Amino acid sequence: MTRIDGPVVGSIGLLQRDGEAEVGYWFGRPHWNQGYATEALRAFLDHAFTTLRPEHIVARVFPDNTASITVLKKCGFTPAGVKEVDLPKGGGMRRFQMFLLGR
Repeated sequence: MTRIDGPVVGSIGLLQRDGEAEVGYWFGRPHWNQGYATEALRAFLDHAFTTLRPEHIVARVFPDNTASITVLKKCGFTPAGVKEVDLPKGGGMRRFQMFLLGR
């Protein structure tokens, strides 16, 4: 187990299912607009492609989350359409902008 000294800035994870890898992340509001998300996501993606070797990684974001869209684009993701997803605990059907990054 690793000891963490100081505050948690954010988190990044990768879910692999049905032959698809999807990345998700969040960063605490006090850490926005400081480059942490872009730097961390780049390092995470390098590690994911090297160790897990997926053909591509997808990400989904609410269309009005311009900061997250900017982070994805800085990391090389390209727009890949819109997808409706049912979020029963999050208000039912929600629209996401999809992004794709190939190996």
